[in-house]
Amino acid sequence: FAIIEALGPSPCAVWETDPYHPAILTSMDDDIFGVEIDGSTHNPVTRSGDNYYLWLGNSDEELPVVANARFFYADTGVAVYPGCRVWNSQFVQCGVGIAICDGMDGGSVDLRNVLFSQCGMAVYDYDSAISPWLVSAENITVDGCDLFCDAGQVLATNSIFANTSAIAETATLIGWN
Repeated sequence: FAIIEALGPSPCAVWETDPYHPAILTSMDDDIFGVEIDGSTHNPVTRSGDNYYLWLGNSDEELPVVANARFFYADTGVAVYPGCRVWNSQFVQCGVGIAICDGMDGGSVDLRNVLFSQCGMAVYDYDSAISPWLVSAENITVDGCDLFCDAGQVLATNSIFANTSAIAETATLIGWN
């Protein structure tokens, strides 16, 4: 597998795409997008084992931004430290959409126009004992996921949660508009 890392004071992964053609990050076995890769099984599956497609870390200033991307079949789509902003993106058949890899008290995940479909968990905090995290969600859709968020606080506005086992495990739903 391959990993894209963005490090530094303000790491970002903003692809300059148009609204209907986002950047695609998918399994090498997914032959639907791009050119078929030698060694492809032609049968994409969600892999496991703490693998992630995108790592954003060491932000000393504003939260890192991920925008205009579509993640397919990732064990973890985006791993971030200490938090992030995700806009206009999709996570499809991923084990975890966004993983917070921290050791800090508090922080935030800001979601705007994001789709989570058929994921095990949309937002996962690797150190859920250190909270509260604030997950602010506006115009998101969560469909067919086992769990939306495992820790912290959730504030959802104009969002759809369908066919999802639970919105929050140990998280607190603090607002719903």
